[in-house]
Amino acid sequence: MQKRIYWMLGAALVLIAAIFILDKTDGNSAQGTRIVDERDFKIEDTDRIGKIFLADRKGYTTILERQENGDWELDGQYKAYDNAMKNLLDAVSRIDLQFIPAAKAVPAIVGNLASEGIHVELFDLKGEKIKGYYIGGSTNDERGTYAIMEDAEQPYVVHLPGWTGNLRFRYSLIEQEWRDRQLFGTDLADIQLASIEYPTRRNRSFVLERNGEEWTVGPYYETSQPVREVPRGRAEYFLVNFEESYLVSYANYSLEEKTDLIQRIPYAIIRLARKDGSEKVVKIFPRLDESIKSLDPNTDAFASALGERGFNLLFNDDKDFATAATDQIVPFLRSYDNF
Repeated sequence: MQKRIYWMLGAALVLIAAIFILDKTDGNSAQGTRIVDERDFKIEDTDRIGKIFLADRKGYTTILERQENGDWELDGQYKAYDNAMKNLLDAVSRIDLQFIPAAKAVPAIVGNLASEGIHVELFDLKGEKIKGYYIGGSTNDERGTYAIMEDAEQPYVVHLPGWTGNLRFRYSLIEQEWRDRQLFGTDLADIQLASIEYPTRRNRSFVLERNGEEWTVGPYYETSQPVREVPRGRAEYFLVNFEESYLVSYANYSLEEKTDLIQRIPYAIIRLARKDGSEKVVKIFPRLDESIKSLDPNTDAFASALGERGFNLLFNDDKDFATAATDQIVPFLRSYDNF
C-alpha cells in the first residue's frame, strides 16, 4: 500500500513537471513569435496592397488607393504621382531592421515617434488590414530611421538595404508631393476640342475642333477669320502635346503669389474638351518681366532677351497653382495662322 502511494505521488510530480515545461516552452514560443512580428515591417508582395493610410500627430492624413487599372488615387480625387508611389512601395517592400537601439536611448526614441511619427496602415485588396507601424525621425548619421510596430513597446532602427538616407521622406505627408505631375494626360483619340485664347492678342486666338475624323480651326473671338479645315497631320502634331506635358511642382502653399496671379490677366488660356464631356482650363503666366514677353511672329517661338524662366499656371477654377518648365508649355502657344 505504501509503495503504491509513493508510486502515485511520483507520477503526479512527473506530470506537474511536464505541464510546467510545456507551458514554459509555449510561452517562450509565443514570446519569440511576438518579437519576430515586431521586427517584420516589410510586405514583399506589394501587389497585395489595395490601400495605404498615412497620418501624423497633427491630424494630416493621406489615403492612397489602388484603382482597377493599376493607377493609384489620392484622397479619392486626384491621380497619384507615379514616382512618389514607386518610391513608397519600394520602401514598403524592403524596409528592414538595421539594429536594435540601446536601452538607454529607447525613451528618447519613443518620444520622437510619439511627437513626429507617421502612422502607416496597409490594407489588402479586400480592405483587410495587413500591417501597421510608425515611422519617426532619422538617426544622427541619417543612415537609419526610427520605427515601431503598432501596440509594441520596443522601437527599432530600420533602413532600406543598399540605400542610404532618411526613410521618412518616402512616407511624406505633403499632399502636393503625392499628386500626379501630368498637366492634361489625355490621349489624342479622346480630344474633342482644344482652344488657345490670348486675351491681349485676340487675332492669334483659335479653336481647333474635331469634325468626325477631320479637324477644323476657327477664331476664338468673333473676327473676320474663317473657319477652315486643317490637315489631320498638322492638327495631331499640335494635339499630341496634350498626351504628355508635365508640371515641375505644385505651389499652392505660395498664397501671396497665387493671389497675385488670380488678379492678373493671363498671357494665354488653354482649354481642352474631351469626348466624355469633361474639360480642363489652364491659365498661363510667363515667369518673365512684363516688358519682354513676346512671340516671334515668324517662328512662333517664345522669345526673350533675358531667356525664359518657365511658367506659372492656374487651373481647377484657380484652386491649383503650379509651375512648369518652358519646354513643356511653349509647344501649346500656337496661333490661328499656324494652322
